[in-house]
Amino acid sequence: MSLIPPESDDDGDYVCLKKSTLSWMGFFIKDFEQPNNGFPSRYWIEYGYGLNEMEYEQWVEKVHPDDRGRATALETSAHQYDRFRGHERYRVRDVEGTYHWVLSIGAVDERFPDGSPKRYVGLDVDVTEIQELQEELSQARETAEQRAAEAEVLRNAAAAIVSTLDKSGAVVRVVTELQGMMPITRAVVFEQRERELQHAVDPKVLKTKDGMTAASAADLELFEQGIGHDVLLGVMRRRAPDMFRDPDRAGNFWLVAPLVVRGEVMGVYAVGRNDGIPFVAGDFRVVSAVADYLALALSNAQLYDEVGRLAETDGLSGLLTRRAFFTRAEALSAQATSEGTSLSCILLDIDLFKDINDSYGHQKGDEVIRQVAAALSVGLRANDTVGRYGGEEFCALLPGSGGEEAFRVAERICDSVRRLSVEDVPRTVTVSLGVAELAPGESLDGLIGRTDAALYRAKQAGRNRVEFDT
Repeated sequence: MSLIPPESDDDGDYVCLKKSTLSWMGFFIKDFEQPNNGFPSRYWIEYGYGLNEMEYEQWVEKVHPDDRGRATALETSAHQYDRFRGHERYRVRDVEGTYHWVLSIGAVDERFPDGSPKRYVGLDVDVTEIQELQEELSQARETAEQRAAEAEVLRNAAAAIVSTLDKSGAVVRVVTELQGMMPITRAVVFEQRERELQHAVDPKVLKTKDGMTAASAADLELFEQGIGHDVLLGVMRRRAPDMFRDPDRAGNFWLVAPLVVRGEVMGVYAVGRNDGIPFVAGDFRVVSAVADYLALALSNAQLYDEVGRLAETDGLSGLLTRRAFFTRAEALSAQATSEGTSLSCILLDIDLFKDINDSYGHQKGDEVIRQVAAALSVGLRANDTVGRYGGEEFCALLPGSGGEEAFRVAERICDSVRRLSVEDVPRTVTVSLGVAELAPGESLDGLIGRTDAALYRAKQAGRNRVEFDT
C-alpha cells in the first residue's frame, strides 16, 4: 500500500513509497488520526510484533526497565516541542524475551490544531552488535587499565614499561631500564603460542638510545637449537631465572627470565652482556622484577590486539565486518586502479533465508550463515578479501582476477553451498551470486553497484545461480 499525499499538496514535497519498502528500510509511522495508516518497522516485525503493539502502553512495556526513562522522554518531547526531531538508544524485548538494542530516530510530521502529534515518523536501526562490541571494548580497556594500575602500585619505578601497548616499545623500555643498572648490550623476547616459542618482536627492530640491542644471528641460533634453547625450556618449566655463558664466545653471558601473568608462563626474555662479567644475584632480582612488568605489558598488547581482531571480525560468520571489509576494499580498489591490475567482486545472498528462520528457527538460520560463510572462505584464495555485507549477504573482492575467473569461482561456491547439509534443516540451502570486474576508472561503489545488479538478476531468474555483469 502506498502513502498517498493530499491532493491539495502538489508542491513536490511528497513522494509515493510502498509501506513495505519503508518498513524494510527500518521506517515506521504512528498515525494518531487514522491508526491503520501507520505501519511498524522491519525490526519491530522481526521481534514478533505488529501494528497494535505500537500503541504507547504496549510499546513501553517492551522497553527494558532501565531504558524506559530515556525512551519515554523521546515520546514526551514529541508532544512538547513544536518542531520535534530526536533520537535515543534503548533496549527492546522480542516475543521470545531477548532484548535488542535499537537506535530510534523520530520526528513529528504533522500536528492536530491543539498541538498534539497527528503523525509521528521514525526510523529504527538494530545496533545490538555494535552495542555489544562497544561493551566488549570497554570491558577490555578496563581490564587492561586495571592491570597497568596494579603494576604501577606494585612497582612505580617500572610504570614506564607498561605505558605502551606496542610490543617493540615495551621491550625497548625494558632494556633501557636495565641498561641503567647493568651493561646490557642485546635482548631477545619469545612468546609461547600454541605450545611453541616464537619471537614476540623482530630482533632487528630492537634499538635503544644507547645503541642496538638486537640479538645477532649467532645469538638467535644459540636460542633456537643450542644451549640457550635448553635454558629457555628449563626457565619456563621452573618459572625461575637462569644464566649461562655462550660456549663459542666466552665473554658473552645471558640472563634468561620467565614471563608470567596470573600464574601462567607466556614466554621468556633474555638479556646479554659481552664484557666478560657474569650476572650476579642482584641482577637476577632486578631482571625478575622487571620481567613481571614486561609480561604484563605484552599481555596488555595481546589483549588489545585481540580486541582489534574482534572489532574486525563478525562474530557469527567469522568473516570481516562490513566496516573492516570496506576499509580493506578501498585499499584494494585504489591499488588495482593505480597499478592497472584486475579486481573482481562477488556478492552472495542466501536464498529465501527468512523462510529458513521462520521454518526452523534463528539458531538454525545462524548455522546456515556459518556454513555458507565457511564454504565461501574455502572457495577463495588467501589473498582474497571477504566480509559479511549484510544479514545474509556476503561480499568478496578478488585482486588479480578477471571477471571470467571470478565467475568460475562463484559457480564453484554456488555448487559447494548446494551440497551443504545443515542438521535439522531438511531442505537444500542455495545462494544467488552476482559477479563484476572493475572497469578502468571505476570507483569501488560503482563496482559493487554493478555486482549488486547482477545479483538481483540472479534472484529474478530463479535464484540458485550466478549472473555476470559484462
